[in-house]
Amino acid sequence: MCAKYLFCVTVVFIPLVSSWETRFDLKDVLNKYTALTKEDMDLRYREDAKKIHLALQHVAPGLIIDLAEDQSFFDIDPKGQIFMCNGTAVNLRSGDKGIAYGSFNVQKRLFSGEIVFAQSTFYLEDADKYLKHSGNVLSILYEDSDVVPPQLEPDGNFEMDGKTLPEANVTLIEPQFSNLKGPEYNKCHMQFIVDNGIKSYIYQHVRTLNRIFQSSFTRNGRPAVEFVASDIRFAYNIYCERNHNVYCKKWFDSYNGFLNEHSDLSFNYFGKHSYCLSYLVTNREFKGTLGVAFVNGVCTDRSNTGFFIMNQRTVTSTSELTFAHEVGHNLGASHDTQRSCLGSSYFGNYLMYPSISSNRQPNNDKLSSCSQRSILRTLGQLLEGRRNNCFQNTKPSRAKNTMTRGQHSSSLREADQFTFEDDDAIVVFADSPSCSI
Repeated sequence: MCAKYLFCVTVVFIPLVSSWETRFDLKDVLNKYTALTKEDMDLRYREDAKKIHLALQHVAPGLIIDLAEDQSFFDIDPKGQIFMCNGTAVNLRSGDKGIAYGSFNVQKRLFSGEIVFAQSTFYLEDADKYLKHSGNVLSILYEDSDVVPPQLEPDGNFEMDGKTLPEANVTLIEPQFSNLKGPEYNKCHMQFIVDNGIKSYIYQHVRTLNRIFQSSFTRNGRPAVEFVASDIRFAYNIYCERNHNVYCKKWFDSYNGFLNEHSDLSFNYFGKHSYCLSYLVTNREFKGTLGVAFVNGVCTDRSNTGFFIMNQRTVTSTSELTFAHEVGHNLGASHDTQRSCLGSSYFGNYLMYPSISSNRQPNNDKLSSCSQRSILRTLGQLLEGRRNNCFQNTKPSRAKNTMTRGQHSSSLREADQFTFEDDDAIVVFADSPSCSI
């Protein structure tokens, strides 16, 4: 279990294996992309140091990426084939310097992740995610501005919904936050139980979430909040054979009912205030909705939840923004409706605009001043003890993964960390087939 004053996100992941087998035209989700073969990528990997040098010199815009293992997120990969990594990047065309993070597949010698510069973000993804038969194509490279928004509903909106219980630049709110009373923020590193094929996406989404929120909220010169994925569980067939809940039902048309049932199950499994937030990641499609979350539900019973969609037709950049949008709701931000917080035609709408933008613009991953004020109000209530504070403030030693393959999940005991009981746990490992939903 995490300890005080830090955001912790638990993610229940419904695997996407069956949906990724579907063939479709990649141009339905990307206006432009580059298919990369081995010859396009000059990659050097130092196995002893787990360092990667990747040069895409002959592919526009030209990228140089240097990465090293990120040991803060996962300690031991049970299969030893994938590790999380981060580092620096250079755009050869513009000369800009940036950051990069994602995962490295040792067997494939393949980096998948994102490369972030001040004015643009590039995504490098395993071609197997989108292509049933990729041939000699190893990776897909695209820019955030290349993403085709999900098909709009008749009313013109594709909702990122908050379920309720024109400025061009946004300034940080360090002065107000620094004046808040309450304990200081610190890091918390937790244990992860996760299938190799999926954990890189959770890592990438949480890194992007931190990048968005930490750019808006600082305290005494440090990030005021940090999100840590401390518990990742999977619903596989062996679990679904014994359970017929929201994680296993093949049909669930109501996104409100979907979220409510997840909220009840999350509370029953994890108990009161066990986690700051509990998220369900699903490959289901709800007409006109990319994600749903309870507004101001952080640290509350049964309302500290949300879900977002991640499937073959939802590219990573879209699901990352949806996830961040829903977490914004959890922290107290409503949709941007005031004229002063609607952004502009040039810079675009802000993160908490109620519908997905027709194209990626600079403001899309930024919080408006309206959202910042709402979130600051919630953080102030938590830090000053005016409502239950489930943030954490300890830095445990790096957790070790323990795994028992077969028909039962593993039983884990590590200091104050959670324990999976064989009869009730959601987790069954990847050598069991996934639920086909």
